[in-house]
Amino acid sequence: MHGLDNVVPVHGSASTAPLTVAYFVGELEGAGTTVHALTACRGMAELGLDVELVVVRRQGVLAGDVPEALKVVELSAGDPSAPERGVSSRDVLAAIPLLARYLRRRRPMVLWSGAKAVNLAALAASRLAFVSTRVVMTITNDLYHRGSAQDRGRALATLVIRRVYPSADKVITLSRAMTDDLVEKEGLPPELFAIIPPPIDLERIDRLGREAVDHPWLQSGQPPVVLNVARLAEQKGHPILLEAFAEAARSRELRLIIMGEASEQARRELEARVDALGIAGKVDIADFDPNPYRFMTRAAVFVLSSLWEGFGIVLAESMACGCPVVSSNCPYGPAEILQGGKVGRLVPVSDSHALAEAILSEIDDPTDAAILEKRARDFGLDSLMKRYAAVLDDLRE
Repeated sequence: MHGLDNVVPVHGSASTAPLTVAYFVGELEGAGTTVHALTACRGMAELGLDVELVVVRRQGVLAGDVPEALKVVELSAGDPSAPERGVSSRDVLAAIPLLARYLRRRRPMVLWSGAKAVNLAALAASRLAFVSTRVVMTITNDLYHRGSAQDRGRALATLVIRRVYPSADKVITLSRAMTDDLVEKEGLPPELFAIIPPPIDLERIDRLGREAVDHPWLQSGQPPVVLNVARLAEQKGHPILLEAFAEAARSRELRLIIMGEASEQARRELEARVDALGIAGKVDIADFDPNPYRFMTRAAVFVLSSLWEGFGIVLAESMACGCPVVSSNCPYGPAEILQGGKVGRLVPVSDSHALAEAILSEIDDPTDAAILEKRARDFGLDSLMKRYAAVLDDLRE
């Protein structure tokens, strides 16, 4: 047990009542934010906390991946006869009264929110409910990727950060670089923040990584496979990855698997790019798989080509599988995870030639699996839950 050894009740009179935490996310889609939430909830439960996962709608490809012991509270059940659609920011904000009602009924000590609109909804609901629940908000992505300060989106984000985030009891950031930017650019107090990278469940990754995979390219005797696991979105830099792969594949026989959630339009656009580059037959744009680890254990190299990130914990997950990694040196996270390039190759953002060279170099001279796995342990539950415990201890005082 790390901290919180003598848990005392926040509500009620029973001396054995566990400290209660509600972790709030929009849905259970196949994104790093969701994996982060599920892993954090498991870790908090192992600390002896009474944890509930609160969702706007219980849907998404990871809905079946929720541990049986974790209670899930759905605020707004959708119409089961209607086609499933993603939970939008508008849906999250519309759920504020429902979240406030939950807080008045359940009265958790802490409401821990996942990201973006969910953060704003958590803070608003706590004020609307008039409860003593402490609010911990998590920033999971680069807030400055839009570019200039004159950009409308950037201006709105800055306004929200400066006026809203200081009202939280604590703000969790995923990296030192992200924290430094918020302190220096927005003038926020350093004590508002706690740096906690997304934890990874090493035991689960090891177990799932051993499961069989029937993809023909990952069988014995096949050419090396380059792997990317990320939703098909601008942020993830897939056009750059395709250009790099096309260049690398001219030097040797290679295959590329891109695995992630996508709209039909995004998938069609990427497939058209594959055709234009002349690499059809060597690239598989696959659906998201709830168990990407069995792919990581068999790939020759994992590549993160993102333009920006909140952290890029998929790199640590790949390293836990013993898979060598190459990443763009984007803000934030990759440089910290890879220790400035000591445990994986870093290349400039949007530089397809450098990415191609790094892919070939890592295949020809891969980083030792023992080094990768040792670094991955720094992001394991046992290590990072100490930081969660410290935050909760501070909030309880």
